[in-house]
Formats: sequence, C-alpha cells, structure tokens
Amino acid sequence: MIRSALSLIAVFAVAASSLTATAQSESAKSPGPDMASQLGKISGMMHVTAKSCGDYSAERLAEIKERQRAQLAKAGLNVESFEKAFAESEKQATKRWQAMSAEEKKAACQKMKQQLPVTAE
Repeated sequence: MIRSALSLIAVFAVAASSLTATAQSESAKSPGPDMASQLGKISGMMHVTAKSCGDYSAERLAEIKERQRAQLAKAGLNVESFEKAFAESEKQATKRWQAMSAEEKKAACQKMKQQLPVTAE
C-alpha cells in the first residue's frame, strides 16, 4: 500500500508540474489563486489517503509537500492559497476517513491501488 500511496503522490507531482506550467504560460502576469487552491485541495486529500492507506511517515509527507510548495512558487502560483486549501482539504478528508468503517477504508485503499500503477521506490 505504501507503493500505491507513493504512486498517488507521484501522479500529483506530475499533474502539479503540468498544471503549473500551463498556468504559467496562460497567465504570466498574475497567476490566480484558483489553480493553487485546486492543487492544495487535491494534495490535502491525497496526503490523508496516503497516510491512511499505508505506513507513510509524517516526515516523508512533509518532504513531498515541501516539493509541491517549491514547484508552485517556481511557477509563480500563490503558495498561501495552496496552504489554505491544503489545510481545509486535509481536515475534511481526515473527518471522512474517521467516519468510514474498516471495510470502507480497506475498499478505498484497494480502489486507489487499482487505479494507480505501482512504482518501485
């Protein structure tokens, strides 16, 4: 399951790179907070999922988040908007995970594993 979580985070990193490149080319003067907020929402949810589905350390998740922040800053996106959306999404996703039964959690993790290719570390 850790590899699934890694794949999920890797997919986000690729998506974030693509989206930030697109945002940069579309609006070099004033990249909007909407893109950063959307990425923050996705990232917050994915971090909770990665942590919940595997033995993902807080340190590793912090490293991943810091790389995401650096990519956003490099692309000229609003890192504060990312942080705000990340925190809200993380809080909401945590509540959802807490409300899920063990079977629902297992099914959610299996679904994530099936949807993403497993990558070697």
